[in-house]
Amino acid sequence: MPFIQLLQIPLEATPSLDQQRWRDLVAKLASADGVVATHWAPQHENNKIGGIVATWKSLDAQKAWSESGAGQEFSADLKLLSTTNDDSTTFTEDIIDLREDPTPALTAHVVEVVWWDHELEQIGEAREAKAYEAFVTLQNGVGSQTEGGSVAGWGQKEFEHQGKPTRRFYCLIGWSSVEAHMACKKTEAFAESIVPLRNQGHVAVGMAHYPFRAI
Repeated sequence: MPFIQLLQIPLEATPSLDQQRWRDLVAKLASADGVVATHWAPQHENNKIGGIVATWKSLDAQKAWSESGAGQEFSADLKLLSTTNDDSTTFTEDIIDLREDPTPALTAHVVEVVWWDHELEQIGEAREAKAYEAFVTLQNGVGSQTEGGSVAGWGQKEFEHQGKPTRRFYCLIGWSSVEAHMACKKTEAFAESIVPLRNQGHVAVGMAHYPFRAI
């Protein structure tokens, strides 16, 4: 199964490959042993947040690189580049275990990245399976309106919500535009097929759009 590394990085300015520090950061990750594709973009909602998605051959490859000298250098560069911007957005990173190839979704004009936080103590095999089944319901309900399709999976890293540890369930959905996504949300098909995902017992939800491009 493919794994993706998702980085959402608050920056002092809109990221661009014209900026050497940003270009070098993305290039270092793209050249990592075990990375098969790398996509990046400024966030649509806040263009001072840079998004990077690296698709890895395996979780073991990602872990080995992160512990290597090159991986440690990348982490140090990342800390130097990231900041807390005007709305106090903080850096987030996760490793997401997917069941399908993310490439078609990531090559859409716009990618919706949405996540639901679940309390760690509530997560088990049954909840993990139920969340994916709920995603499939959404996928079947609105798939014809998307561009490039959609993928989903559980993040491997822990976060915190109101003092309790959480993990995130993610969906990445390709759209022809942000407007196309907003129009889909007004349809009966969406209203019906999103219900299972909204009834998973999560404690928080987040969403952003990225017009990802490959490097």
